[in-house]
Amino acid sequence: RRTSAMGDTSARVTIAQLPQFVGKAVRVVGNVKAINGNTLTLSDELGAEVHIACKGLPRFREGVVEAIGVVQANGADVVLDEMTSTQFGAGFNLELYREAVAQLQRFPQLYPVC
Repeated sequence: RRTSAMGDTSARVTIAQLPQFVGKAVRVVGNVKAINGNTLTLSDELGAEVHIACKGLPRFREGVVEAIGVVQANGADVVLDEMTSTQFGAGFNLELYREAVAQLQRFPQLYPVC
């Protein structure tokens, strides 16, 4: 977990894990799939998707993006209310990222999650 300059503590999770973190700040990484107004849709290499409710118009239109925000329930789905986001670029390996998240979560005493 990491504390940002904004003071939030955010767990690094995969898109599929988001329903377990409703009401909590998280970091999630995915490939830009679609933009609809202020909503950015990210997908991972397994096809899971999340909608990011951006503070303004999405800044990133392609490539891999890390979004940090609070997970909100939206019926059967979840939405991430964006606090900030960072573009990682097109060459970022989502499969290795998913594996890194799994390893971090295997050792919560070294890498606390929420």
